Amino acid sequence: MRAAIALALVVSAGVSAGAGSARAETRPQYGRAVEAWLAGAPASLDPVAAQSHAEITVVGLVFDTLYTIGADGAVEPHLALGPPVLDAARTTAHIALRHGVLFHDAAAMAPADVAAALERVRGKLAWLLAPVAAVRVAGDGVDLALRARGVDVAALLALPQTAITP
Repeated sequence: MRAAIALALVVSAGVSAGAGSARAETRPQYGRAVEAWLAGAPASLDPVAAQSHAEITVVGLVFDTLYTIGADGAVEPHLALGPPVLDAARTTAHIALRHGVLFHDAAAMAPADVAAALERVRGKLAWLLAPVAAVRVAGDGVDLALRARGVDVAALLALPQTAITP
């Protein structure tokens, strides 16, 4: 019994001694260095092909999604202006897009780019956007035709695989 207590004290002393230097990996702040551990090298930088921890991490740092998960775990607009707006029947969600967003080649992001990127996800990863029947350009944004009511569209569009690419 004394040996077990002594071992517990040694372990807890070691843990508390290193507690001041322990840091968790978090989302980096803009303008600072990015330090992260990847469990392997990414095989692809294509958001639709991202499967491993390394690929999903890199995709999340390189590409932007319509929505993001905030520090408090809540879904927040990112490339979208606000939350999806549902029609009266709750079968179509309209997502207005931010203006002035540029891709890496300085081309402006257009609603057609967003619709094409989401349709590509639907075509390659049908299970990921299974509740979405179609995506089409609609004025200042895109409309998503929903297969069912009560779909949390914003949470689906915060997944790294739904990143918007030109």
